[in-house]
Amino acid sequence: MLTKLRISLFVLLFAGLAACATSTSAPAPTAAIEKGIDEPFFIQPERMTEKATIVKSGKRIDVLFVGDSITQNYDMPDYRPVWNRSFAPLHALNLGYGMDTTGAAHWRIVQGELNGINPRVTVLLLGTNDTNLGRSPDQVVAGIARVIKDLKVNLPKTKILLVGILPSDRSSDKTSADKEVNAKNAAFYADDPRVTFIDTSSVFMKDGVLNADLYVEKKPEGALHPNPKGQGLMAAAIEPAIASLLNEKPDVR
Repeated sequence: MLTKLRISLFVLLFAGLAACATSTSAPAPTAAIEKGIDEPFFIQPERMTEKATIVKSGKRIDVLFVGDSITQNYDMPDYRPVWNRSFAPLHALNLGYGMDTTGAAHWRIVQGELNGINPRVTVLLLGTNDTNLGRSPDQVVAGIARVIKDLKVNLPKTKILLVGILPSDRSSDKTSADKEVNAKNAAFYADDPRVTFIDTSSVFMKDGVLNADLYVEKKPEGALHPNPKGQGLMAAAIEPAIASLLNEKPDVR
């Protein structure tokens, strides 16, 4: 598990990364994925071992979370009450890893992290690190599509709740790219029986602008990671969707 210091280092590193201009082409989940991005910045072997031990213990896992530091933060002491209130009762497992891109999540799956897991629902939140690194919306959409394919192949009975990239104010280019990724994913998965897309952006807005009080970072760094209050609002926003998917019969197409 990461210490608060290591999380802070992630935040500082992100602050120095530039985002690039967005693409205007049509949704393209098969767009070319940039070479050389399929390994995490921080592999976190201790955390991977810890999670593998939980799986091998035979503990019931109905809901799986896959994501980056925003998801990993549920395991941090200040955020743990949100997890305990919203997701622990659902027999959930947190496989979020700080600074993971879509390529890093794919790498972990290739390493076998999903082996032995058979969740009914997987909650996927990825992409903000990709756009923060300047990857185009089409590349990010393609990266998310690849992870979804990984989930479908390795977890044939799971329903996937794809959470849209959360709003931030790192740069206008990143904000535009994130909105484009979300719009393309919402359209692409609208008719997918295995994937439900949900955009929780509205819970982070106040009077039409980003509510900085819901984020860890302040100006001039720019908001990116929700604080415990923001995380709690996001959790409350996705709880009904998870509950609905848990009550559906599995679709293994």
